[in-house]
Amino acid sequence: MRNANIIISVPFLPPSLNAYRRYHWRVQRKTEAIWKNYIFVKWLELKRPTYEAVHITLQFYFPDKRLRDLDNYMATGGKLVGDALKGCFIPDDSPEHLTCPPMP
Repeated sequence: MRNANIIISVPFLPPSLNAYRRYHWRVQRKTEAIWKNYIFVKWLELKRPTYEAVHITLQFYFPDKRLRDLDNYMATGGKLVGDALKGCFIPDDSPEHLTCPPMP
């Protein structure tokens, strides 16, 4: 498939990188599984499209106006999304198959 814009809205936020690193490894794997399962179901709903490469954009909507370090959410969100896309939408999450916009 070529040049398709697909929007997948995930109804939950990734943990911040600081929180994610403090998780026990079992909690990290459970968090990864939640993201992988959610993206996998969306992939099935979209009729299993495959791409040689994708470019992802992440947008976060926080429930309140507290200040947050967006870099921490981008790092964890990018990892969780990249891992979830691998094997479904794209063959691998290497830079030749997956790109993200640079941080401002």
